[in-house]
Amino acid sequence: MKNNRFTTSLCAALLLGLTQAPAAYADTNTPHTPATQQTTNNEQQVKTFYLNLWAPDQVADTDAKPAEYGANYQYSYTPNSHEVESGDREQLVEFKFHPAVKHRYKFRWLSADQPQLVSFSKIKPKKMKVTVDTAPNSTTEDTDVYFEVWVLDTETGEVFMCDPKVRIVV
Repeated sequence: MKNNRFTTSLCAALLLGLTQAPAAYADTNTPHTPATQQTTNNEQQVKTFYLNLWAPDQVADTDAKPAEYGANYQYSYTPNSHEVESGDREQLVEFKFHPAVKHRYKFRWLSADQPQLVSFSKIKPKKMKVTVDTAPNSTTEDTDVYFEVWVLDTETGEVFMCDPKVRIVV
């Protein structure tokens, strides 16, 4: 009889603890800033895109876009795009996940519609870096560089694409 009460009390305490535990959801109202990292000692600034994602079973922000390819995922970047000035050097561009979703997703691949202007710097599951050639001879007019960022949802195994933009201003 004593053992049965102990078991019942233990189960009740566990259930109470589980119902009081906070649930983890994507933070839909807090954009992550800053988008440009300041550096010192003549290092170049890094233009950073923060990617926020919503799975098909989640309610997305009103500014979220549907994934270009994939099963009803939605995304938004902070900022929506970056603008860089044409110059004599390359611009480092970084892609990171929003802190609220970085535990669930991994970067898989990245391509660009202007491959002659883009080269890989570093690719990791949680962060990617590329350099964009902003030299005056690389382009003679304002140019948009669209990226195709491929993402893996580690919970469902789905792969989908999200596409930010970098504008080179001559």
